[in-house]
Amino acid sequence: MCEAIAKQKEVQIQQPLQVQQQEVIQQEQTFQQVLQPQAEAPLVQNMAVHAEIDTPAPPLHQKESHTEKKKREQLEHARQKAAEQRELVHRQEQAIHGQPVMMEDQTKGEQALLAARLKAVALEEKAELKAVAHGDAIQEMTVKHRAQAERARLAGEFARMLPPGSAQRRKAMAVKEEQELKADHLRRKLKVARMADGEEKKREEATLKRHGHYDRLKKVFRKDNPLSHEDAEWPLSQDKTLVNVGRAFFGGTKPMYIFEDRSAPIMRDGQVVGYKQYLFKEATNCIGMYKPEGALVTEAAAMLQDKICGPYSIPAFAAVRNGKVLGSFQEKIETIQEAQRFDLFSWQTDPQDTIPEHMKREILREHALDWMLCNFDTKGENFLHRTDNHLCSFDKEASFSKLKDAEAQHMSSEYKPHANDTLYNTLFTQFALGKITLDLAASLEQVTKVEGMKREEYLGLFSQMLNQKYGPESPKNTARKEIEDAMWQRASTLREEYRTFYTNLIQRRRDALKKAGKADDCAAYVDQSGVFRFADEQDKAE
Repeated sequence: MCEAIAKQKEVQIQQPLQVQQQEVIQQEQTFQQVLQPQAEAPLVQNMAVHAEIDTPAPPLHQKESHTEKKKREQLEHARQKAAEQRELVHRQEQAIHGQPVMMEDQTKGEQALLAARLKAVALEEKAELKAVAHGDAIQEMTVKHRAQAERARLAGEFARMLPPGSAQRRKAMAVKEEQELKADHLRRKLKVARMADGEEKKREEATLKRHGHYDRLKKVFRKDNPLSHEDAEWPLSQDKTLVNVGRAFFGGTKPMYIFEDRSAPIMRDGQVVGYKQYLFKEATNCIGMYKPEGALVTEAAAMLQDKICGPYSIPAFAAVRNGKVLGSFQEKIETIQEAQRFDLFSWQTDPQDTIPEHMKREILREHALDWMLCNFDTKGENFLHRTDNHLCSFDKEASFSKLKDAEAQHMSSEYKPHANDTLYNTLFTQFALGKITLDLAASLEQVTKVEGMKREEYLGLFSQMLNQKYGPESPKNTARKEIEDAMWQRASTLREEYRTFYTNLIQRRRDALKKAGKADDCAAYVDQSGVFRFADEQDKAE
């Protein structure tokens, strides 16, 4: 591709400066983007630098103040410096890419060209920042983000030109990832800055601040992971290998990477448009310290989710090499485009009775899963709106971390052990207040599935996690036995736990409806004593 660009430029090397500059910009737009789809377009695609170099002076009939004149001259100077740097880049491209045969010093030339391109980005950024209206923080942030996105793109382009498997390529990939992280941080800040004032913005600001604190600690505690660099491979089977294709930016506190199964192409109109993907999450805690239990519980939770949620589960497995847990792989689920998907994150900040009825039932389905996992970290953003228009939940690494907490022993709509409240607490509270409707009977399907499992089968799902954290099962291992009893207690008493919890919710709802002068709509769920009953239990009228 670089040779093609050079050949196109040789014909026009003597054209005027402005024409050459515009061609450089147009040709650079063809390079592959290395950032996520939500990133802004590259800087050179958005900044009309060259079209404005010859900025005319103000009309003669307007008197230009000394301050305005100085600002205009500074802007013109900054733009001229950027244009000169782009011309230098153009000449360097010709010198390198015009060679008919790859030269031994090609790498050094490309490295020098990268430095020149990065300098051009910096000069263009400086020029555009001078053009931003005073006090326009969002526009200033937009310019900075575009520039940083372009730096990441150029760093990735350079890294992928280096010999595969070489130390130089791996080092360049690390630089590329660092540039991407900076661009993603600016993207998230810009997203928050554009939000309207309100609870959603406050929550995102708090999250951004908390994650920034974690990122600083990760620089101290995080160790190198052999799977956490681009080009790393993981053998999925004898004939399938997953390949790391770069960092994933989906929020969260732990580093994640995208792996592709090159043996599973995605076809569209007879063309390969991609490959089946997996998300790899390092076996660390939020500050980067080694924590293998999270990856193992992810694997176990996926198996349990498959048993009680059926087709709406997410396949996942732990990556273990030479006895060491490196992280977890989770199959990447395709989701509906952002404009069409139901945003449970936004809904949680301003809950209304707008969730489709089938999604309400699916949230209740996932609640049963999270209750058995003792997972109180499922927020609105932990649900995926799939392309089949169904929901499924993910991120179960916090499972069993609160197993011994007194408040975690019984269902409620108030217990909140983590920074952000669960979606379930919001949903059940709104139901109790009489503001939304729920089909509480929908939980029966998960209850009966759990009741069909024996203790050995259920605990067997978590054997690897228990072995890692508490050691092998034995009569002397009382610590493990205590944890196993607590885990089984949540599953074996699921029906009674729902009966008590739903009875309380219904009573609260009846009180709220009565106070508001509205009709009672809960009679179908309870017996004559006001106790919740599932449909397969004794007739409520008796």
